[in-house]
Amino acid sequence: MDERIIHVDALEEKLLSEDASFAEYHRLWKPLAKFLVDYEYLKGMNRLTQNDIASRSKTTQSAISRLIRMKGKPTYTLLHRVSEAVGGNLFVTPIGRYDGHTPFRSSCSGRKTCRSTTYQCH
Repeated sequence: MDERIIHVDALEEKLLSEDASFAEYHRLWKPLAKFLVDYEYLKGMNRLTQNDIASRSKTTQSAISRLIRMKGKPTYTLLHRVSEAVGGNLFVTPIGRYDGHTPFRSSCSGRKTCRSTTYQCH
């Protein structure tokens, strides 16, 4: 495994322990907080900038920045576009006990991302 790849769960734990505003946001808006962890992971994996993502999402860099800084309440459309822009898929469920975890591996036959999703019950 490539050493630069941080597992999504490890990234989430790091953010929770190091960023008090993220921890509070996570407590209030857990699904969106998890979205931001996955976004950061895919952004890094695909070596994308906020400008790249904004262009692919048909929005502005400042809108992406507001999303990442947890300012405001993003629309479903924006979340869907940003998900696709970073190479992911948006998954929404009314069952709050389920969290989506997307395992990505560095050995994906030359593809930039692997789109394998598993869901774990808490």
